[in-house]
Order: sequence, then C-alpha cells, then structure tokens
Amino acid sequence: MYRPKITIITAVYNRVDKIEQCISSVVNQTYSNLEYIIIDGGSTDGTVDVIKKYADKIAYWCSEPDKGIYDAWNKALQHVTGDYVLFMGSDDALCDYQTISRVVSELNCDVDILSGCFYTVVEKENMDVYSTNEYMLEQKSFPGYGIPTQGLFIRSSLFHENEFDISYKIAADFKFTVRLYYDSNVKFKYITQPIQFFEDGGISSTQATACRNEYERIYQELGLVQFLKTKRKASYKNRVVNCAKDFCKMLGIFDAIKRFYHITIKGDWKKHHCNNKICRWCGRYE
Repeated sequence: MYRPKITIITAVYNRVDKIEQCISSVVNQTYSNLEYIIIDGGSTDGTVDVIKKYADKIAYWCSEPDKGIYDAWNKALQHVTGDYVLFMGSDDALCDYQTISRVVSELNCDVDILSGCFYTVVEKENMDVYSTNEYMLEQKSFPGYGIPTQGLFIRSSLFHENEFDISYKIAADFKFTVRLYYDSNVKFKYITQPIQFFEDGGISSTQATACRNEYERIYQELGLVQFLKTKRKASYKNRVVNCAKDFCKMLGIFDAIKRFYHITIKGDWKKHHCNNKICRWCGRYE
C-alpha cells in the first residue's frame, strides 16, 4: 500500500484568533505519516504562544521577520522531508480528521500533483461555497485565472529547482502552478473530495488591481498572451460590477441582496458545518 509522507506548510503573521483552528485540524489527522511546518513572520499578538502549545506535534517552526508569504513558503521548503506538499492558510482548516487519509488513498507513484476541491467560507454569514478545480482535467479548458493552492498536493521534488518568485506579492503561487500545468512531464490527478475550508477575503481578493497586474505580467513571462485579451475584457466587466456593488453598499443593501441571491436564487451558499474540535464558524473552542 502506497503511504507517502505528506508535508503541510502554514505561513502566519498575527493570527492569534484563527491559527489554533488551523493547527488543530492538522495535528488531529488520523494519517500518521505526516509532518507539519509553520513559519511565523515575527508575530506580536500571541500567535507564537499558540504555536508553542502544539510544538511537540510540529516538525519544524520558527518565528522571524520575512518578506511575505512566498518568502515564508520558501523558508519552509528548505525543511520539507515529505513526498507531497500542501499549503494551508493560517485562517483555513482541513475539512475533517480523515482528510489526509482519503487523499493518500487517491495517490500513487505516477501522480505529481493531486488537485482536490475546497469550501470557500463566507465568514460573515457562516456559509460555505463548494469550489472546484475541475477545469484542471484538460489544458484546453484552463480559463486563465488562478489555480487555487487550497486543494493541491504537489510532489516535493518539483520544488527542488523551483522556488516561489518573491518579486510577486500576490500571485507567485499562480506562476508556480500554471508553469507546472503546462509541463507535459508533470502528471495531474483531479478528485472531487473537498480538502480545506478556505476563508474568503485573502490578499488576492481584496487587492483586485494589483492581482490583475501580476497575472498579466505572468502571462507575458510564460508566453500565455492568449489570456491577456480575455482577462482585460473581464477586467472591464468587473469594474462595472464593482461600481454597482459600491452603490448598493452606499445604500446599505448590498449584504441583503448578496445573501438573497446566493441562498434563494443560486442556492450555492450552505450553512457551515463540521465536526472539528475547534471551529470558530461553529463556535467551538477548546
């Protein structure tokens, strides 16, 4: 039976109110061949105390200033001894304690990158949205936007000659993964199993213009200019949509409209539920 070692990496900075949920979801996994690495950027709010609480279950951790999340990930990669690597945000959580065991059952020696699904959590509403990477099944269907790392298990050897480009502040993970996506020697596998609860509202979702600029730079660097026109057209549409959103927010009706649309019309928001010991969305704390 194939039992690869799984490495999970978390970069964190001043997340004392959220990091314990993330750590707890990892260290309570039933799969034993697992190592956890945490790189803290020099937190001052008590985050380090939470990390120390679980130090005996963490393979490696440190707390020191860094140049952002991708610099922290590169530091972590120097300590990886696992066969596959999963990156987790400090405000995210694995779906349950059997998640890694189920993923391992889908892995084999031929798989370089396994792509799973995830739930995007709308924290303000305590609602989940099921999100997929299904378009990764075929290169021809790749839409040109980011490949979410929330569901990616990446063979560690792929990092030996490739680190994250820290000249990018928002989209270095996209540059890394899309390059592998178009590498014919890299074998992908897609599964429908959800891997993580991912909190909406990260850097890439709150700095739309900067994110768009980095994407365009990546398209040019990697020779994916066919996506530039599509992306720019989408950008114009998004600006119109954002103006409408801002107007509704000014009137104080945006949240109500959004909730009605996603719950009543589209039906893609579902009440968050999990059985993890610590979950701020369920209101459980140890």
